[in-house]
Amino acid sequence: LAPENEAPTLASQPRPHPVAPAARLIVRQGQQLGRQIELSAHQPVVLGRDPFRVDALLDDPAVSGRHARIQPTPAGFLLEDLGSTNGSFVNDQPVHQHLLTEGDEVRLGATTLLFTAA
Repeated sequence: LAPENEAPTLASQPRPHPVAPAARLIVRQGQQLGRQIELSAHQPVVLGRDPFRVDALLDDPAVSGRHARIQPTPAGFLLEDLGSTNGSFVNDQPVHQHLLTEGDEVRLGATTLLFTAA
């Protein structure tokens, strides 16, 4: 028998399972071309320029500090403009709120992002 003060082996400890993203935003146009922003089915993501108040920092002077939020809902991912100066656009249409679908192009400032299921 092992002494009581011996640490358990790694085999006896549960391993965390990596959580795959539910969806992604891929920068198609802008200073961060090719960057991927992972979206969780359980946590909203705030996009913007203020590094202290957002989850995904966009390096774009035309993007507001807290520009938009993507909120997971039972119906899918809801994009909500947070009162940004230059607005939020989906497929070149201005939106306040929009339920994103596969292939939607989201424009925040001069940055265009492609929404895709992971």
